[in-house]
Amino acid sequence: MDAEAPGRGRAAGIVALAVIAAAWIAARPYAGLVHDAQFYMVQALNRLAPEAFGSDLFFAYGSQDSFSVFSPVYAPAVAWLGTGGAHLVFALAGQAVWLAALVVLAVVLFGTGRRAALAALAAAVLIAHYGRGVLQYGEPFVTPRPFAEAVAMLALAAALRGRPAAAWGLGALAAVIHPLMALPALVLLAVLTMSAGRILALGALGAAAALGLAIAGIAPFDRLFARMDGAWLEIVRYRTPHAFVADWSWRGAALAVLPAVSLSLTARYGAGAHRRLARAALALGAVLVAASWIAGDLAGNVLALNLQPWRGLWLVVLLGNLFAVAAIRHLAGDGRAQLFLIAALAANAVEARLTAFPFTSVILIAVAAVAWWAGRRHLRWLTLACTAVAAAVTLVLAAQVAVLVTPWGWDDIARLALRLAVLAGAAGLLAFWRGRAGTGAAAACAAALLAAALAIADRRSAETAYATASAPPEADLAEMLAGRTVYWEAGVALLWFRMRQPSYFSCIQGAGVMFYRETALEYARRAAVLGRLNTADFRDRLQTYCPRRADPQAEGPTSAAQLREACEALPELDLMVLRAAIPEAPHRTWAAPFEVPAPGMPRGAGERAGSTFHIYDCARLRAGAEG
Repeated sequence: MDAEAPGRGRAAGIVALAVIAAAWIAARPYAGLVHDAQFYMVQALNRLAPEAFGSDLFFAYGSQDSFSVFSPVYAPAVAWLGTGGAHLVFALAGQAVWLAALVVLAVVLFGTGRRAALAALAAAVLIAHYGRGVLQYGEPFVTPRPFAEAVAMLALAAALRGRPAAAWGLGALAAVIHPLMALPALVLLAVLTMSAGRILALGALGAAAALGLAIAGIAPFDRLFARMDGAWLEIVRYRTPHAFVADWSWRGAALAVLPAVSLSLTARYGAGAHRRLARAALALGAVLVAASWIAGDLAGNVLALNLQPWRGLWLVVLLGNLFAVAAIRHLAGDGRAQLFLIAALAANAVEARLTAFPFTSVILIAVAAVAWWAGRRHLRWLTLACTAVAAAVTLVLAAQVAVLVTPWGWDDIARLALRLAVLAGAAGLLAFWRGRAGTGAAAACAAALLAAALAIADRRSAETAYATASAPPEADLAEMLAGRTVYWEAGVALLWFRMRQPSYFSCIQGAGVMFYRETALEYARRAAVLGRLNTADFRDRLQTYCPRRADPQAEGPTSAAQLREACEALPELDLMVLRAAIPEAPHRTWAAPFEVPAPGMPRGAGERAGSTFHIYDCARLRAGAEG
């Protein structure tokens, strides 16, 4: 441990690790099978029972599983542990490996002391989202990405330690797990371990290999010469806007501010490997965004849009966050600017828990820059103005927090308060504990922080817990749905993971429109009909990703005629499981053992609607039966 370390020896290291782990858990509570984890789980289930899921829209015309080595490893665990158990085990493993790799990289960069601990803490709690904000590094759910990211970080650590053979071996392993996540690390490995001439030769060799595979028609490189036609491109632009750099607009720029400033300060004032790594990361980020925009946005190239090179920004953002605390030191000599930058980091950590959008922290970074410039020119009046602006935006952040939590229940507000308290306690302990005395007290504080974080670690909704439970579904419900083509309003997880059967349509099944034209056209056809029902799988005009509702103000269908028209337009559809009760339409009901959010309310916040679902038989509706 160096002179600035929180303590000396093994005990101090254990305390620091416990504090970082507590902050990590508080920053990333376990939400269960959500987001992209649903795709990898259903891909594992499809490997186990392809006859059950082959007709699902997500698989009918091809799936991304053909490009992944993850499902063959994941599927046996799912067969053994069930969906909920397998996801929990892999999520814990992924988070543990990722956090361990983060600590290793921080120690290699900053040594075994306070700077490394604070750098790892910053990477754990600052906004980790990149691009348009849909993805983040260190995801708290199961995909191959956290595993590939962890191995990529270890590869960088090995390169910085002067072990190129180990670095490239780890880089190759990361590429096997997830090539897109490994790509930026491989580029940085080349910068750290090769001369410029060898880098150019390696790049030329890689381009030639890709071209050869494309000419040979080997997937996915055969898409290099394909371009999305107008109909396909229109569907993709609406359903997957984050794939297009031009759609990021100010949101993408705002998310990039803190990492870019941190890396820029390191590139300008850092030394040795820090400077080289920061400069390489900045250049890499610019190249990835430019390549995505030119080949994807402008050219509409299928391979470029499928690969989405901008996804490599995860490593740029991670390195920016890792260098954030060290960047404060580069403003030495101007205490006011340093204070504003510290405030920006604190605000960013709060915003990460709320909206993942850095409104306040971006303004505070700008204020720090102006204050730094004013301080060098002794413009006291401008420095005072910066202080006033900083105070004002801090009040805005407080107001924003108050507005966002107003519809929440007290339990949710208490959880948020405890999460922020854990983060504040972790930062305070690592920043101010000198380690020469009070190791026992520090250990007690670390234990308390870890216990508090574990107490709020489970953030699964009741619906998610039910969908992934190991118990079989209710016999009457299973009998109603078995062997039928079912549209379940916002219930794809219930069909996939609890009922173990395909879903006719859901918002998230549109993930495949990017990769297969047939999937895109069929998704749009079904959405055009079901969107007239104004269900929860559809959004109003201000929201993206999910298709639009016919009536943005409506919450579900209101008449039997709407249901009958949908069934007639979709003759292959057997059942619709909806939240809306239409008395004049023939239906059965199912009382779910969980509650769903009230219309327009986020999950886990505010009043809740009832838990009854209404099951409409399309055959009876087409025949004109009365309720």
